[in-house]
Amino acid sequence: MQAALEVTARYCGRELEQYGQCVAAKPESWQRDCHYLKMSIAQCTSSHPIIRQIRQACAQPFEAFEECLRQNEAAVGNCAEHMRRFLQCAEQVQPPRSPTTVEVRGAHLSLSLFSTTSPSSFWLFRVKTESSSAPPHHHTGLCHASRIQNIITSCPI
Repeated sequence: MQAALEVTARYCGRELEQYGQCVAAKPESWQRDCHYLKMSIAQCTSSHPIIRQIRQACAQPFEAFEECLRQNEAAVGNCAEHMRRFLQCAEQVQPPRSPTTVEVRGAHLSLSLFSTTSPSSFWLFRVKTESSSAPPHHHTGLCHASRIQNIITSCPI
């Protein structure tokens, strides 16, 4: 439990902090009043890419740690080595490279498909970016744009 809590605190700390503050502020009704915050922690841990990677890459040391806890309910200190192995595994998991959001000024949109029913939508795009220090570069992908402003608002490249 402590190992999972440490990983959760590292990657979903904001959600954990909000839940803790709610519980402290509402000692009589925290189970009811703070339930939505508990769910936000669960959502974060189930959707955070690094936690999903840790669950996959470190399943064996975590299962060994849980088994040790079951066998040593009265002396959980006996499982410190199992917890250390799990945390060591979790530390070695590298976060996935997240897409970079770049500002594209003066980009040439050579292909776009967009929804006419929404003021902002995703466009399939091919942009050519140029800078004085680098040669022109073409990017193709899905870009979020605003039809109202007729500008690209974010582009994972």
